[in-house]
Amino acid sequence: MISLELVGHGSASGNKHAAPTEVGAPRRSYRVAFVFAIYLFVVLTYGAARIETFNGNLFQNDQEAMEDSYPRLHVGCVINNEATSIPNSFTPGWMTHEWIFNSTETLAQRGAQLVLWSETAARTIGAADEQALLNRSIAIAKKYKMLLGIAYLADRGLCRKCNEADRVAYGLPAGGLTNPPLDFNKLTLINPDGSIAFSYYKSHPVPAVEWNVQAGDPSAKIADVQIPGSSKTMKVSGAICFDLSFDDVPQQAGAAGVDLFLEPSYTWSTIHQFTSEMDTIPSIANGFTNLRCNNGYSQAVGPWGERYFHAYTLIGSTAEAIIPIKPHVRTPYAAWGEMFGWICLALTFFVLLFAFTPVVVLKYVVVPGLGSYGGSLELGGTLWKWGTGTGLGSI
Repeated sequence: MISLELVGHGSASGNKHAAPTEVGAPRRSYRVAFVFAIYLFVVLTYGAARIETFNGNLFQNDQEAMEDSYPRLHVGCVINNEATSIPNSFTPGWMTHEWIFNSTETLAQRGAQLVLWSETAARTIGAADEQALLNRSIAIAKKYKMLLGIAYLADRGLCRKCNEADRVAYGLPAGGLTNPPLDFNKLTLINPDGSIAFSYYKSHPVPAVEWNVQAGDPSAKIADVQIPGSSKTMKVSGAICFDLSFDDVPQQAGAAGVDLFLEPSYTWSTIHQFTSEMDTIPSIANGFTNLRCNNGYSQAVGPWGERYFHAYTLIGSTAEAIIPIKPHVRTPYAAWGEMFGWICLALTFFVLLFAFTPVVVLKYVVVPGLGSYGGSLELGGTLWKWGTGTGLGSI
């Protein structure tokens, strides 16, 4: 015979021979908290050890000796904003392509092997103007046998802020084009032989601010390039400013084993410092060196989070540094992306369910005077009791 009785939680009803049932929800909550504390300790300890000791710094090794084992790269930044091929009506007269090219050549003459322009340092209006910019850039890269990353806004006829004189100068019809296409925010890397390593279009324009920019394909453009003046090669990729607030392109670059990630950027005064700090995260998460040229703070950050240089650079300025190119560091994030985060989110749901659902208490007891076995089960604030044996009602 099997009998089952349902009684309210905490009720005095039931057979006087019922065995006491313990409710262990608080105890289980303590166990969950303890497990979470252990997990947090392991994650934070591993993260700190990875950044501070896994790169060989545990015993305070000589920094110079450590960096000598890596190829060095003399890099330069040219900082400007929408410089045009002619003194455009809405820009100062000195903000022309000529200034950018002269600054690039000056850095090359000082030994720079790679020069990167800040985001939209130049602006071209129409296809002919863009081709002229590319031709001049290719000529400089070939002349100095350097890598040159040019970042510019390719205006395809929208001609923002242009007056009629500007439109005439750029060969556009009076009043502008009817329904002109949106602009492109571009980064093009040119090899020392003048070939194009890759061209990337900004894939995440800033909402509202870059209403005029057509979003590009959010896939990493990657090239194997030879380090100028060396027989060694490196994998190079890049993205533009706000793109690094998203995981798609940097994570793809990390998964592909990129060594150097180029980031032309343009930020506002109130977030200069914040974004420079924030942009160290993609380097650590994806295991590459990030070179950021920005009107605010320009910097280079290694795959372990180390800063090689950090400089305050305003529009109309340049910066340069010699940095080590460390090989790509394999990381869990580069391999799995956001999968780990989604797993943690799913586990959190089960942990909360585990913590706040009353404990299942199963006890098999001998009921005095009956010699039978019974048990109890608490779920959702309701106590279920059962028993087996001849003559046993409920316990």
